[in-house]
Amino acid sequence: GKATVTLEMASGLKYRLDTLSSVVRNNRANVAFDNNGGILKVKEQDSAGNSLQETGCNTINVPYGGTYSVELCDGTKVYLNSGTKLEFPSRFDGDVRSVSLKGEAYFEVAHDTTRPFVVETEQAKVKVLGTSFDVSAYEEEGKTWTTLEEGMVEIESLDRGEKIRMVPGEQICLIEGKGMEKYKVETALFTSWRSGRLVFKDMRLEDLMRNMARWYDVKVEFYREEAKDIVFTGDVKKYEDLNEVLEIIELTSDVHFTIEELRIIVH
Repeated sequence: GKATVTLEMASGLKYRLDTLSSVVRNNRANVAFDNNGGILKVKEQDSAGNSLQETGCNTINVPYGGTYSVELCDGTKVYLNSGTKLEFPSRFDGDVRSVSLKGEAYFEVAHDTTRPFVVETEQAKVKVLGTSFDVSAYEEEGKTWTTLEEGMVEIESLDRGEKIRMVPGEQICLIEGKGMEKYKVETALFTSWRSGRLVFKDMRLEDLMRNMARWYDVKVEFYREEAKDIVFTGDVKKYEDLNEVLEIIELTSDVHFTIEELRIIVH
């Protein structure tokens, strides 16, 4: 099925982005929402109106099985993975450019030395001036992963107030109640989803299938618990048909899959 991506504006109006073909104007904030080709762009309107500060934020919801892109009013580009919710203002009027994230997104932040860009999750704040990075903060995992490709970011743990700075090629994992850990990583393993690929190295089958479940909006059940710990390395394209991906995995292991409606059973 086709994922239904929705936009709920601060005013309460809701739109389906997969069917929205017109420009939606917010004259109060003096911006326009231009939706085209899987990208929602928030743009300054040509008219020289007096913009007012809005109460509340806009929310874009990307369900499991879908992806979408947003270009914010300051030029920052945000790529949203499956099962993600992003809250953002129509325009950034204060000293800080702040958005809220649940799920996973890749950010290409427009450089602005006077106004830092902050991504808020339930566990952390990621603060930058201009950089490219990935934040994964799915509620069911209880962890926040931040992977930096370019620039410099600062991660702040909300429960402990701990702060750590990152440089390119580093990843920080924040586990609620246990603090933060920093690693050196191959960033492509955590950012390749933007191009419709899943690149993985020494990944447990349980984690691999969790990604598959989000990509294709299905449930996964393991017939035997020990199958979760089988380790895989590879590079898989997101095919139109889930069976093609599962056949590739079956060819490289003793794992077998059966599909019952929207469930994948791992044998």
